[in-house]
Amino acid sequence: MGALRDLLLTVVIEDYVQTRRERVRSFGALAEVVAKDRIYRCVIKGLYTIRNNLNFEKKFNLNSYK
Repeated sequence: MGALRDLLLTVVIEDYVQTRRERVRSFGALAEVVAKDRIYRCVIKGLYTIRNNLNFEKKFNLNSYK
């Protein structure tokens, strides 16, 4: 189930990035948008990973062993 969620997240992010690129292409700022999109993609995936790790810790009560 986790792999399916990761795939869906990747598809959603790529669709968002492609839409932004098409919208900005006419203004000649594509390189800047591509760089920002890489940052956004890393941030979104990082937050998603943190959320999953917190849910995993809560599910198995891992904080009680610290």
